[in-house]
Amino acid sequence: MNTEYRGYWFMNRHAHNLSKHLWGVVLLLFTLLPQALHSQEAKITTSIAPDEIQIGEVAIIDIVIRTSDLENTYFINPIDTAQLRAEALSFEITDTIDVDNTTKELHARMAVTSFDSTLVVIPAFGVRVGDQESFANPLTLKVNLPKVDMEHPDQFNDIKGVWALPYTWGEIFLMALPWLLGLLVLIGGFLGYKYYRRRKEKLALRPAPPSPTPSLSELQRYEMALEALNARHLPEQGLQREYYTELDILSRTFVRTTTGIDTLEMTSRQLLRALSQAGFHSLVNEQKLDELTERVDLAKFAKVVYTPSEAENDSKHWLRVAQALYQASQEKTDTTEKEKKGGNA
Repeated sequence: MNTEYRGYWFMNRHAHNLSKHLWGVVLLLFTLLPQALHSQEAKITTSIAPDEIQIGEVAIIDIVIRTSDLENTYFINPIDTAQLRAEALSFEITDTIDVDNTTKELHARMAVTSFDSTLVVIPAFGVRVGDQESFANPLTLKVNLPKVDMEHPDQFNDIKGVWALPYTWGEIFLMALPWLLGLLVLIGGFLGYKYYRRRKEKLALRPAPPSPTPSLSELQRYEMALEALNARHLPEQGLQREYYTELDILSRTFVRTTTGIDTLEMTSRQLLRALSQAGFHSLVNEQKLDELTERVDLAKFAKVVYTPSEAENDSKHWLRVAQALYQASQEKTDTTEKEKKGGNA
């Protein structure tokens, strides 16, 4: 193969390959371009029925919009009542149909009328998607005067008055509802005022509640019981044994309530020992409680008779013991509480 032929063959081969690539690009463009155009395509068609009416009658315009980009589709309404001498009464979307995965078809209806006997030309309705607009064909609506038989004017009907539709029960209830609520408020206020007046009168007639009796301490109760016992004057009547028995029971009951020691079934020695063990040893010695309990035992069991003045002194002696014991037990309780608080802190 000579050199000239080899060069021609090489150039021819590359030209052939380049032509194949160019044809592939052209085919790809022809394939993708319609899809790109279709993605932004929107069409609108309109029709009117009937296309001829009398003054005041209604014609319906059916509108069909097909679009592949529903969110960016805008409807162009050309009707201007002042210029077209036509009036749009209503507009509603009646249906939305999915044509395919990307295309939707909207169906709408518009009611129009006119009060001029003329040929009304309705400009083309349009639709806009992005920068592209599409318009339907203009519509015409012929409006005629109603036919009147001028040869028989006696057959004309008189002008009718304004029609008044009767109220329904629901409308009557809604109109009367504010009045009913106001009446209920007045009645409720009147009844509430009467109830308030009656209750106030009853409270005024009710006796005042007794003042609460202040709570008494154990020492005050013991003093009152001891005073009541002395007021009976049992020693003056020769009832020394009965007097000392009741004095002993009152005193032992006070000791049990104050210290928690069950003293009623104890002998005098057991009582003194229990008080000493409970921390009241100094009180027992200072108040000479052993001598007092011995005198009580002699009056109860040995039938020793004491004079009324001696019985009174023994009663006062027991009162001093009770006062000292109550104070000591209160101080002991306060100390225990402080120790508990200090331990918790």
